[in-house]
Amino acid sequence: MSREEHEDLNKIQSFLSNLDGIQVFVISRDGFPIIFGRELDQESAEAYTALSVDLILASQEALKDINEHGSKNIIVELDKNVVINVHQLNSILLTIKGDRRIVPITDKNILNYINKNNIKCPYCGYELTLEVYKCPKCGKRIPFTSSTCPYCGYNVNIKQCPKCKKLISSDGRKVKLVRSREARELSILEGLTAAVATGAVSFILSNSVPIGAITGLIAGGIVAYLIYSRAGLEYKIED
Repeated sequence: MSREEHEDLNKIQSFLSNLDGIQVFVISRDGFPIIFGRELDQESAEAYTALSVDLILASQEALKDINEHGSKNIIVELDKNVVINVHQLNSILLTIKGDRRIVPITDKNILNYINKNNIKCPYCGYELTLEVYKCPKCGKRIPFTSSTCPYCGYNVNIKQCPKCKKLISSDGRKVKLVRSREARELSILEGLTAAVATGAVSFILSNSVPIGAITGLIAGGIVAYLIYSRAGLEYKIED
């Protein structure tokens, strides 16, 4: 195993170890476990590897009569909440057991990482594919690249880069804080209303058109600025 492969496997191990909902994971090569976690011992890791190999072979055997090659990605439902995902990636066999809401997402991230389809921060270039993010609503640790929390459904599409702390989207795009169109229109409307009302009152009190006009303009400008500066902020994800 090369140094680069060893580093990649360690990153995958760290990623899987830090996620909530992952019960068991084994990374094996040529039928032998090379990395495993979540309190598995060598014997248990070997048993999961043997099971995964059998599932892949069974898929190939079951589909050979219809000229299909069998799947390299198999999901087995153990009950309504727990699944085992087996993914063959060339000589690597990845086996993950855990919550059905998190396992398929996790498998996809690992596949993207192995295939070098990494998501990076658009500002600092930090790799995000194997980063973990804590949902601010339910507190579960989920993949950083998730746009919604798979556990509580909370929208987590916009978040800070772990390294540079700038706002980005889950798929690695820049995010800006902008004024909504409604806020701009509201500030103009309210400003005009304040200008007319203040100008009328000033004219009545002073009996002077210039004073009324100037007072109305000043008041309208202040109201428009206050509304514009305090309301209508929204996040916009760049294309």
